Amino acid sequence: MRFRFVTRPRAGRPQPSGHLGRRMVGLALWLGCFAFQSAALADNLVSQPSDKAALCVLFGDDCLSNPLALSRRMQGIKDADRYTILRDAVFPPGQAHIRLDFDFSPAYVDDQTAAEFGISDPWAAFRTTYDSGVPRGGNLVAPAMILVSAADDLGRLDELDSLVDSRENADPAITLAMRALIAMARRDLDSAHKWMLRLDKQVGVLTDRDDHIACVTVVLWASASKIELRDQAAEFAFRFFEQVRNGDGLRSERWRRHLFAMTYLLQYLVEVDSSDAPPQFGSLAHWHAVSRQTAETNGQGMPVAMWDCYSGVVRNLTGHDRDYLYFDVPLEGDFSIQADVSPFGYGDTRLGFGGIWAGPGFDHRSILNGTFGQDRPNIVLDRPLDEIGESMRVRIIIQDGVRTTLINGRKVFEDRVSAGDPWLSIFSYWYTHGWVRNLRVEGNPSIPNRIDLATSPELAGWNAYFGESVGGEDGSWRLVQGASSQISSKDSDPESVPGELRGQRIFGQDGTFQERWLRYHRPLLEDGTLSYQFFYRPGQAGVHPVIGRQAFLIEPSGVSIHRMTDGKYDRTDLRPSNAKPVENVDGFAGPFALKPDAWNDVQIIIAGDRMAISLNGNPVTQTELPDGTDRTFGLFHYADQTEARVKTLRWQGEWRKTLPPAREQELADDAVEQRLAGSRMEKMFFHDFSDGLPVTRFLVSGEGWQKNFQQLDDGVRLVREGTGGYLDHTVRPHLQLEGDFDVIASFRGFDATTESGGDANVQLYVGFEEQATDCRLYRKFSRFEAKELGRDIVQAAYFYSREGERKYTFPKMVSEAVSAGKLRLSRRGDQMHYLFAANDSDDYRLLHTEKVPTGPTKPLGLGLVTEAIKVGSASVVWKSLEIHAQGMTGMAAQRQVSVTDLDRMRNTLAKKLELDFSDPEPLQSFQTWGNQAEFQRTPGGLRVRAPGFKEWQGHGLIANFGFAGDFDVAMEIDVQKLPSPAQSGECVVLLQAEFDDPQATAVETKYAISDQGIRAAELQIGHTPEGVPRKYEELASIPSPRAHTLRIARRGGTAYFLFQETADAAPRLLGQLEVAETPIAAGKLRAILHASGEGREVIVVIKKLTIHADEI
Repeated sequence: MRFRFVTRPRAGRPQPSGHLGRRMVGLALWLGCFAFQSAALADNLVSQPSDKAALCVLFGDDCLSNPLALSRRMQGIKDADRYTILRDAVFPPGQAHIRLDFDFSPAYVDDQTAAEFGISDPWAAFRTTYDSGVPRGGNLVAPAMILVSAADDLGRLDELDSLVDSRENADPAITLAMRALIAMARRDLDSAHKWMLRLDKQVGVLTDRDDHIACVTVVLWASASKIELRDQAAEFAFRFFEQVRNGDGLRSERWRRHLFAMTYLLQYLVEVDSSDAPPQFGSLAHWHAVSRQTAETNGQGMPVAMWDCYSGVVRNLTGHDRDYLYFDVPLEGDFSIQADVSPFGYGDTRLGFGGIWAGPGFDHRSILNGTFGQDRPNIVLDRPLDEIGESMRVRIIIQDGVRTTLINGRKVFEDRVSAGDPWLSIFSYWYTHGWVRNLRVEGNPSIPNRIDLATSPELAGWNAYFGESVGGEDGSWRLVQGASSQISSKDSDPESVPGELRGQRIFGQDGTFQERWLRYHRPLLEDGTLSYQFFYRPGQAGVHPVIGRQAFLIEPSGVSIHRMTDGKYDRTDLRPSNAKPVENVDGFAGPFALKPDAWNDVQIIIAGDRMAISLNGNPVTQTELPDGTDRTFGLFHYADQTEARVKTLRWQGEWRKTLPPAREQELADDAVEQRLAGSRMEKMFFHDFSDGLPVTRFLVSGEGWQKNFQQLDDGVRLVREGTGGYLDHTVRPHLQLEGDFDVIASFRGFDATTESGGDANVQLYVGFEEQATDCRLYRKFSRFEAKELGRDIVQAAYFYSREGERKYTFPKMVSEAVSAGKLRLSRRGDQMHYLFAANDSDDYRLLHTEKVPTGPTKPLGLGLVTEAIKVGSASVVWKSLEIHAQGMTGMAAQRQVSVTDLDRMRNTLAKKLELDFSDPEPLQSFQTWGNQAEFQRTPGGLRVRAPGFKEWQGHGLIANFGFAGDFDVAMEIDVQKLPSPAQSGECVVLLQAEFDDPQATAVETKYAISDQGIRAAELQIGHTPEGVPRKYEELASIPSPRAHTLRIARRGGTAYFLFQETADAAPRLLGQLEVAETPIAAGKLRAILHASGEGREVIVVIKKLTIHADEI
């Protein structure tokens, strides 16, 4: 296809099952024109309150373009006679032109009107419906199409061909349209397509010229019904759609709406698999379609709204006016709603709750918002939203009676919840055709038993059918607070106290039967009871209930049913004064006990298809609701006769009382869960950072992290200040994972600043030895590309080495401004899935999937990183780390060993060597190291002076002996001089042990001072990969003003690193590592000093070295 005008969610579509649900609106409801039957549309137009009807009365139907009247005349006529009448209407005898007229039938009609108009639904077997009734109407009525269908039935298409040929002077466009219709009836689709192309060229830009509009309409609607012509019809529609969308050509509002609906519908049909039968639409059990209907939109026959659902996606196909899907359960309390929503490109869709919907404008700077019936003023953001892309994650948080809307984590709207509108909705304008995917209600909402329907002065959930104003102080329908209900105190929230709902009276028009009808937006879908009080004063105040399109007029003489008209847009023979008396309930005869100058109680009980009305406790009528009744409740009065006054309007419905878990809800898309399911991961690790950063579980790296660390009740805060380059603090668990795994890091309080060209972030990474692969998932604030304002994103990254070169790829990012959430990396086989969930939700967004190594993660290959690049800072509170894996090794997964355990086990080792350096004898077991170092034996031990150098120069002692098995080495020292080093250097004293493994791993417990003057005991590890100089990495650091003992102990394959500040202080554990169990050979145990910077010196007295080991 050459056209595309919507971003469609990528989700699988289920195959048709043959099971017809009861909830979705079917395609045939709107496309009934394709096989429109010739049943009568009405008995006559004498009573039709319109200018066209009046002209028909004066001059007759045949002199005017009145397809409805012509179709009505066909009722009961034999096929041949019907054909003759239609032929003469389309090809007027004795004239040279061809008449090609069309109209649209009224929309959202009830059963009685549908029968009177002959509005049929030939695709009814394929549609599914809502409990609120089957919306019908808005069908195309075109005599030329009916004529071609009749000619086909009678075998008289050749005659029509001859008639077209005979009208040589007819409008060329009409001639082409007729030839296309006849070719379609002959199933000659190649010829039909040819005539369509010629018509397209002939018409060019579509203007308000009636005959050209008719040509395009009948050909487009007819071709849409032919599967073989659907692609061509879609392109045909799209060309005129583009004209209208760009502001060119036709201005007719009604036709524009139908063109948009047909174009969207054709695009949808082209996208789904074609078949010999119309597509069977998905069904919804707990969502219900509702449109704002007015006398104008219904009377003029605007298209009815249609929705489809599949695989956790609900999609608007055609629009009537302001179109909604309503969740079937009212919600109260504190909870949240979130979903992926289509944004722009005529796919604009909004989520609503509490009577208000809100969503972004196309400029990314304005927030559109409104109520059921009208728009509110736009809200202008202080800075534009970040680029949204093909979808946006919308979250509504309801807390303490306030609803807050977030778009991709950014707060954009806030307002109080209207207590009378506790409904969750999906909103779409008629000119859009968007979608919502993976909608979930999370938290713990409560479900009320009863709703007060009129509590907000704005009357957000009410709509005046005939267009009068609603809400506010001056509305024709308005809520007068306190008029009949006392507010408990001056501090009460006025929205929480029901007031009096009033409908204005019109004076000076007595006897004109001015219908006024106020409708509550959400139909009475469930069984239940609706009650209210109305004030009655004969001749001055009175109001009546409406269900669907039936008003039940409660008068002293009894009850009558008034069928609502469409006012000046009505095209039926209904008069605004129509009323039909109904029988009273057995055992109760009138006159009814209406209390004058008093409040009267009304109760309406609906059970199944039965409805009963009682007045002041007495039953007055019972009736069966006709099929197709949409069960919308309203209030009706003749405004020229009475004022309407109502209070205590309440609805108690038998809706569901509980909600399923979020992932089991009807519009939840569980594709992510399904994708990750099926892997059995029996190993588990969980750490709540409210318990701190125990060194037995974690190594923390990054210079000065202790200064930037804060223990909180719910986690640990880390702040990384950026001064240039890449600076980070990293928390790494002592774990190595194998097979499939899930790593989930929970955080809150992310805050970041950075200069132009930089970024600040938190990240979760998983690393592998193979190709030095790193998978990194970021929540970052970046000014790398968006240098002016920056943008908040979640980003997937994949780093690896190939042929000695480091590669960096960033395959996916999405806009996300939330400051709390969960970073998740999940490997299944050779696929790594990058996922993110906002706040405390478990609804993860899948950002990206990457092929990765299948081997184990590298030692210390998991990390929680707080990073700043360039000048700026990143701050975060890490809350927890959760890991599930098929295989898991490492000290963090083992039973934790305490210092007391290490001391006890040390005393069980077989050999002990204690060397006191105040004596000369121990020096015979060591070599000195460093040509310029000074070694002096003193009463306190061996005094070592190490001069400073620009480059690394080690000075100290190297043991001439080795040891094996478990061991415990402790070196007592007296640090006499440890000056601040040169920039980026350190002055240090350390105890080092080197293992006989392939990488000559060296581990160190050291005491050092940084160039920032921070003194700390540290754990460091060094490796010597083949052909590469030794690389050292600092793994842990604990600030300490002094050091007395440096200690390294090995138990099995685990090494422990300890230090003491003073002789009397308890040993502190710096950390632990998995190491080789090989012997420590002679020359591999070292005591080393280093001074960074010329003119500096480090002076340390090595007092004692004590070694416990299995073998020495």
